[in-house]
Amino acid sequence: MFRKKEKYTDPILSTYLEEFNFILPKISYLFKKILIRGIWVLFKYKWKKLLFWLCIISVFSFLSYELYTVVQPIIVIKRETTQAKLIAKQTSQIKINSIIDQRIIKYFDAIASTEADERGYQTVNSQSDAWGRYQLLNVARLQLSNMGVTFTKEFFLSHPEFQDIIMYIYLKDNYNQLIQLGLHDKYNGVIINGYYLTNTGLLSLSHAIGPTGVKQFVDSGCDPSLLPYTKLDRRLTIQKFEINF
Repeated sequence: MFRKKEKYTDPILSTYLEEFNFILPKISYLFKKILIRGIWVLFKYKWKKLLFWLCIISVFSFLSYELYTVVQPIIVIKRETTQAKLIAKQTSQIKINSIIDQRIIKYFDAIASTEADERGYQTVNSQSDAWGRYQLLNVARLQLSNMGVTFTKEFFLSHPEFQDIIMYIYLKDNYNQLIQLGLHDKYNGVIINGYYLTNTGLLSLSHAIGPTGVKQFVDSGCDPSLLPYTKLDRRLTIQKFEINF
């Protein structure tokens, strides 16, 4: 014969089921109220206007993106053209005879030997974010920017001749600062704390720690703790040059 439907005999389970059967209708009722309220609010606040403005915003966003895709290449071309003009302008400002020019080139080679690896002009230091053959740091780029010389990273790395010009402008400014700080010629040929100092050695050192950093180093009696990296020591050995900007 048919078996009778078994009842749950577990008192704890029975309690849970009774509570669930009591709560379920209330949850269902609450859900219906929320749904009805939502529909009422949507109509009350004129959902057509909301939909209209949503469409307007979507169209505006789409058109803005399309405009950006058209204008962005033009901006890049204009920026590259500006950089090319800057090269021509800076080149025309550098007036040096062939003898001094060759000396400067060799001097730059000596500085570069303490900096970049085999990638040369395309070198980027991932730790210090230094760029190019001469490893131009952000503080140096800011100094150039204050002088009105600005450039993009991509352009700088892809134009070796531009890097040479920038290095010339940058070192010339450091050279003038060293003169203003009273360091030029004052320590040329002087030995302090075992360091043989020269104008070109101090100038090459200024490329790493700045003219004020050079002054601090000299004023400290050439404290080696202020030159924690071997490459900074090597800059002082760049001596056999006579550079006049």
